[in-house]
Amino acid sequence: MRREALLWLASAEEDLEDVKIAFELGRWFRVAFFSQQALNKQLKRP
Repeated sequence: MRREALLWLASAEEDLEDVKIAFELGRWFRVAFFSQQALNKQLKRP
């Protein structure tokens, strides 16, 4: 897999970590936002 794709997927994993933190804090807008970002990155990877 290309380096750019690996970095893109790593970024999606970081977004999922942000989702977990936001969920624990009850920050629902951030949960929705970072979930959407992670999903987009998984679907549109280079």
